[in-house]
Amino acid sequence: MTWSLVAGCSQCAQSSHSQFVVSAKDSGLPSKISMVKGIRGPRAASLGWVLPSRTDSGAIVQRVYIETTFVSYLTARPSRDLIVAGHQQITHDWWDNRRGDYDLCVSQLVIQEAGDGDAQAAQERLAVLATMTLLDIKEEAVSLAEALVQAGALPAKAENDALHIAVAAVHRVPYLLTWNCRHMANATMRAQIENVCASKGLKAPIICTPEEMMETKP
Repeated sequence: MTWSLVAGCSQCAQSSHSQFVVSAKDSGLPSKISMVKGIRGPRAASLGWVLPSRTDSGAIVQRVYIETTFVSYLTARPSRDLIVAGHQQITHDWWDNRRGDYDLCVSQLVIQEAGDGDAQAAQERLAVLATMTLLDIKEEAVSLAEALVQAGALPAKAENDALHIAVAAVHRVPYLLTWNCRHMANATMRAQIENVCASKGLKAPIICTPEEMMETKP
């Protein structure tokens, strides 16, 4: 599997950035992934999660990686499906009551996915993401995503999901918030995801739904 770095440019949530594109050959991951170096996120100095940032008052703020399904549920029209409607309501409750407790982070992959589909709906999703901390997709994250797929922790068709997990792990973000319960917030896959991350000297994020983050503050 060969990866090469080439200069490139694409739109992102930040007006000032440094960017490069990774092209993949013979890989289960997307053939081209736009990468933008994060501007605001703290850098990890050692293994384990990055120490949480602090507000002006000195309060500790943990970081949360916001995966694409969260913002999709947040901005979508109310569903007639009772289960989906319930998830949408929980998403809005978390957004209204809990987002202020965390430093919300995304990657260029989230922005790329959120920008797909109906133009108006995409604009609404991107507007929500615009103020969040943008994390760069490092080569280390690409390597970890490949390892997750190769080890069977996630299926090949879930390569983007593997990359979301990898970005959070590489940046030492403690939590990954998602409604993807098939490949991410899935207890049967948790141990293998953790094992692959540990084999790379990294700690897997706690992957959970908004409902699981509603009850107890960190």
